[in-house]
Amino acid sequence: MLSKNYKNGLILFSKYAFAPNTLQYCGPKEIESVFENITLGKEELTQDSKRLLLQFTGAVPYLELIAKSNNIRDIFDYRVVEAYWIGNSLLSKVPAKSLYSSIADRFKDRTTLKEWDKIAPKPILGAKPFHAFHVFDIGKKVGLINLGAVKEVLETINNCRIGWGRIKSKKLETAGFSIGSAIVEYYPIILDNYHKLKIGEKTERSYYFADQNINEGDEVSVHWQFICDKINQRERKNLIYWTNYHLDITNSELMHGAGDARIISTD
Repeated sequence: MLSKNYKNGLILFSKYAFAPNTLQYCGPKEIESVFENITLGKEELTQDSKRLLLQFTGAVPYLELIAKSNNIRDIFDYRVVEAYWIGNSLLSKVPAKSLYSSIADRFKDRTTLKEWDKIAPKPILGAKPFHAFHVFDIGKKVGLINLGAVKEVLETINNCRIGWGRIKSKKLETAGFSIGSAIVEYYPIILDNYHKLKIGEKTERSYYFADQNINEGDEVSVHWQFICDKINQRERKNLIYWTNYHLDITNSELMHGAGDARIISTD
C-alpha cells in the first residue's frame, strides 16, 4: 500500500504535469486515467500511475537530483515534487556540481559549443533544479531576446513557467478534461526598459481548470492554459522567491548579450 505522503506527491506532480501533457509537450499519451482521477477529485493513484509519471523525462531527472541531495528515497515524495514545481528549502541542498553533471549528461550533446558555454556556468551562479531554471535557461534560451524575438520568448516563458494569481471569477463549461474556465488576476514576466526580465504588474487572463474544488477568491498556481492547484501563502511566497531567484541568474546572460540561441526543449 502506498503511503499518504507518497500518493500526495504523485497527485501534486500530476496537477502540474497535466497541462503540458494535454498539449502533447511531454509525458506518455496513455496517461489519461491519471488525469481523469484528478478531474473527478479522486485522490487514489497507484503503482501504475507512478510508472506513467516516470515517463516525464524532462522533470524526473530533476526530481532524482533533489531527492538524492536530501537523502530522500522516493522521488515522488511530496516535498521533492513541491521543490521542483513551487520551490522549497530542499533546493538549497543541491550541490552545484551535481546539477552541472545532470544537465551536462542530458543537454551538452544536444547543443552547440556556443550554446553550452552559456548554460554550463548556471549551476556555479547558483541555479537549482527548479522548473523555472529549465524554462528560463534550458527550455527556451533567453538569447533569443537579444536577437529580437521578445514577444515570442515572453509568451513561451509565461506559458511554461509556473505562475500564480487569484481567481476573480469562474464559469462551468465541461469540455474534455476541463470542467470550467476562470479569470485569474496573475503576474506576467515582462522585459523592462533595462533589458531585464522581471515580474510585472497584476493583469487578468483566462485559464481552464480541471479541479472541481477551485473557487472564486482562491490563490492558485497556473501552467500553460490551466490552473494547477490552490496554493497557500507559504507556497505562494516560495514560488515568488524561487522565480525571482532564477530571473536574476537569467538576467546576467541578457545583460551581457547572448548571441545565437535556439529551443532545446519546451517543458
